[in-house]
Amino acid sequence: MSFQRSLFFILLLSSCTRSVKEDEHFLRNLMQTQPAKFQSVLDLQDSLEVQIIYTKINRDANNRPGFKSFYFNVDSTHYFYPASTVKLPLVLLAFEKLNELGVKGLTKFIPAFQDSMVAGQRSVRKDTTSENGLPSIAHYVKKILIVSDNDAANCLYEFMGQRAIHERLPAKGYNMRILHRFDRLLPPDQNRYTEAVRFVRNDTVIYSQPMLINTDSILPLRRVLKGTHHMVNNKAMPGPFDFTYKNFYPLQEYKAIGFPFMRDLGQLIYGYELNRQKEHMPDLRQFRITYDH
Repeated sequence: MSFQRSLFFILLLSSCTRSVKEDEHFLRNLMQTQPAKFQSVLDLQDSLEVQIIYTKINRDANNRPGFKSFYFNVDSTHYFYPASTVKLPLVLLAFEKLNELGVKGLTKFIPAFQDSMVAGQRSVRKDTTSENGLPSIAHYVKKILIVSDNDAANCLYEFMGQRAIHERLPAKGYNMRILHRFDRLLPPDQNRYTEAVRFVRNDTVIYSQPMLINTDSILPLRRVLKGTHHMVNNKAMPGPFDFTYKNFYPLQEYKAIGFPFMRDLGQLIYGYELNRQKEHMPDLRQFRITYDH
């Protein structure tokens, strides 16, 4: 389901929530109140493997948010392609690795260059979107979180290496896999080799990482084929698309990673805004505003 369709679906749900009891059948009962809009979803939920998690934000008297989630047909064994959502775990893993390396002078702001070592790889020497024209972990993360940049996510993939990603996420209790780069149609074996990375400041190498190789081929539990047609060079070709060696991120894991991250980030921003010295202090009491509508 595309972002636009997901957003439209959420808006439709939110328009008819007031009179439906919030129990374990909430989403099903909610959709049944609008058959013209949702009957096809209910009828085809199994054949299309529709999965929905709707999370309601409730705020207490002190405006502190609380989350309550409702589920419809959620099944972690049903595959769907996670697209760019796997970029957030890559961001968190990259920051964690930087901290764990403990190299003096190595920070997320140090220019990071990549060297192509084998077929299918690319060298990176500059980043014209950064202020100094040089690539860095900090700027990659910025591009990922602001515009969901694919090349930036690929650079974090190179820094982490496929094997470390595959080992660290399950060790933290997350049922997901990140096996390939974005927008680069490489065979599974080439995705096991990642580019060498050098962190350089003033012509001095702060940290050098050789090409990382995942010597253990990651074998999916089963073959995953979806659809009746697939795209090749912008042409629809008959036959399902093979997702067997594609990234995997069950819907339930979004809540496990996304919510804590956004909560902590929100608290950090709130604390910063609360404490920073402001040039102007607007008096919002002059505006009659409520949060009822």
